[in-house]
Amino acid sequence: MYPTSQLGLALKSTAALIKAQVGAEAIAMDVSSWDHHNAEGVLSGTFNAMLTDLSNCLAAFYTDMMSSASNPTFTLAAMSEFGRRLEENGSGGTDHGLGSMMLLMGNCINGGRVIANWPGLDAANLFQGMDLAVTIDYRDVLAEILQTRLGCTNIPYVFPSYSPVTRGVVRC
Repeated sequence: MYPTSQLGLALKSTAALIKAQVGAEAIAMDVSSWDHHNAEGVLSGTFNAMLTDLSNCLAAFYTDMMSSASNPTFTLAAMSEFGRRLEENGSGGTDHGLGSMMLLMGNCINGGRVIANWPGLDAANLFQGMDLAVTIDYRDVLAEILQTRLGCTNIPYVFPSYSPVTRGVVRC
């Protein structure tokens, strides 16, 4: 059962489009209000509620898609447009930083693992002494999805002046 949140309704509609086989190749959505700078560690706060909603929505989408009689092939990528600082600020939150993450799911994702070039948290390993360094470019993952799942043959047009590195995230 999908949550009735903005994301829950968007993912429910997305699943319906995919299962209806109307020819949608890519669907993008934006979920706002993630730019928090205070009280991020509070278990009863807004940030916790948003993470709970995200996990419930993704679980509902996955269950819906995997139990579909039409057995559609799908790939979902969830990512942030920016990372967060490692250190907490004075208001119990974090400010904009570099290191981030991406979640992938789908029946063609080579999952069940974390792909990272983890440098550790020692000050010597942090970018400018305060941020997690970017060790895997998001364009590597998205380029692999575009090539493998959508048959895109012109990645330099999509990501000018960038040569993606295949990370082995897509298996079909």
